[in-house]
Amino acid sequence: PKGITATFNNLVVKYGNEVLGEGTLAIAGNLEWTNESTMLGTGKTVLQSGATGSVTTGGGKAKVKERTFVNEGSLTINKGLMRLSEGATFENKGTLTANLEEASTAVGVEAGKIEPLLINTGTIQKTSGPGSSRGTRSSAD
Repeated sequence: PKGITATFNNLVVKYGNEVLGEGTLAIAGNLEWTNESTMLGTGKTVLQSGATGSVTTGGGKAKVKERTFVNEGSLTINKGLMRLSEGATFENKGTLTANLEEASTAVGVEAGKIEPLLINTGTIQKTSGPGSSRGTRSSAD
């Protein structure tokens, strides 16, 4: 519910699953986020300071719709695509590592009625592979 925070040490979001709601979902340990799964609703997901996360979709998408995703820890996008839509916000306060090698955008925008935001006050880096990783920029940087 709105105003409530649920904290999990580890969270695995598998193919086709959804995380939704109005409250805050805090991850203190490890997040594993896989293909064609969605975080949605008016709530917030927080990868806490000291926590790690990975987005590995194998060419599919990890989607954030309307929800706010806050990275305070260390999030890596390997062989994955994160897509924001419907006014979603991705706020990077920690370290975002985009090691995507495909000719695509690691964190990008999907069509929707409300433009999403990418807010970066942390570090965005690429640490492996010879190719380039891209990100699309919305209203805030």
